[in-house]
Amino acid sequence: MLRSATSLSNATDEPGQLSGGQRQRVAIGRALVGDPKLFLFDEPLSNLDALLRVQMPLELAKLHQLVRTTKIYVTHDQVEVMTLADKIVVINKSEVAQVGSPLELYEMPQNQFVASFIGSPAMNFLECTALADKSVELRNGQKISVPLRQSSPRLIGWRPEHMFQCLPKDAKIIGHGCISLIERLGSQSFAFVESDVGDVVVQVADASSIKVGDTLAIGADPQYLRLF
Repeated sequence: MLRSATSLSNATDEPGQLSGGQRQRVAIGRALVGDPKLFLFDEPLSNLDALLRVQMPLELAKLHQLVRTTKIYVTHDQVEVMTLADKIVVINKSEVAQVGSPLELYEMPQNQFVASFIGSPAMNFLECTALADKSVELRNGQKISVPLRQSSPRLIGWRPEHMFQCLPKDAKIIGHGCISLIERLGSQSFAFVESDVGDVVVQVADASSIKVGDTLAIGADPQYLRLF
């Protein structure tokens, strides 16, 4: 499976002729043959080219379904994390920041570090001030009612897919800004906006209807708001 998925160029190559990526894949294969009780993968895909880095996490996930041995996988690549992990331990400066399943960390991050690490594009963070009436005030003076689970949140967090382009008179508008960049990713598009609530990334439904330099009315879904 490893050989067919990664296309080792020549089965007769000597070890010294293998590339760094090929050596990594051979090492994975040798470890699997030994049938150990525990695998430790320390960034095993770091030397692969871009295409193989997309393919190999899927192949490793399939292997894990066949070989149900416990695997500890160390990586800085969040795509690998979300693809391969049953349980994630996020470490920041040698301390455990949060432990949970991929969806738990994505939907309920316990701190700003975890929220910024999991998800691409990263979560938007907006400066805010807590008010006495159980609301917060954004940088532009906009007030938002929130369930204040802490006494003085400094930031509001929204993921780009929970922020969107609004019509000018929409009640969900939280700010306005100028589009500085549009990222078109096929089925999804994101607008990078310099706004009066801060620099944010907003998912847009129709990227063909906007262009760099346009002014965007920004809305956000309060259901997915996070406080930090």
